[in-house]
Amino acid sequence: MESSPEMMIPAKIYPGTFVMKFKNAKETRLQKLIKKRRSPIDPITGSITVEQLGKILFSAHGISKDIFHRTIPSAGATHPLEIYVISYNVEGLERGVYHHNVLTHSLHTVETKLKPIDQLLSLSEKFDEAAVMIIFTLVLPRVTSKYGERGYRFGMIEVGESVQNAHLQCVELGLVSCQSGSYYDDSVCKLLQIDGVNEIIGTVLLISSN
Repeated sequence: MESSPEMMIPAKIYPGTFVMKFKNAKETRLQKLIKKRRSPIDPITGSITVEQLGKILFSAHGISKDIFHRTIPSAGATHPLEIYVISYNVEGLERGVYHHNVLTHSLHTVETKLKPIDQLLSLSEKFDEAAVMIIFTLVLPRVTSKYGERGYRFGMIEVGESVQNAHLQCVELGLVSCQSGSYYDDSVCKLLQIDGVNEIIGTVLLISSN
């Protein structure tokens, strides 16, 4: 099916219909952070601290009340999301691959032998000197056992909510962050020790100080 020129415009409009414009109210702190967020054009470099990393991980996927209530919503409280950290230049944290334990808000070592970023991303030029790569995965049976094939959609929504929280926390901390979809699935899955079937990659986020 061919796309019409109108479909390629990144915003729909309904000309000639009723229009109700919103008044410009005083910006909230959250709105300021949202407006400030930008994906960097230039290569990202520079270290971050382990304290900054901890704040990012809590915002992305932390316990807000109990195991069923976290910093992001989840369909049916199934929580298929898992987060892995590849530390390249994090002050206070050894280089390596870690899993974020959401229950204790701690990192556990998965692998100490790192692969260069250019072996994990096909378009790596902008990210070769990133301080950290955060990988968001989904354990699909948690959500598909309840919602069937539609559970995949719900899981990807959860990934989006989590990574947006991470982006906004980076803005507040004065860090730069950028997602990449150019990862090599097999290489990343092997490094994380996941099967790529029951646990799949949702997205990849790279962060540095500038």
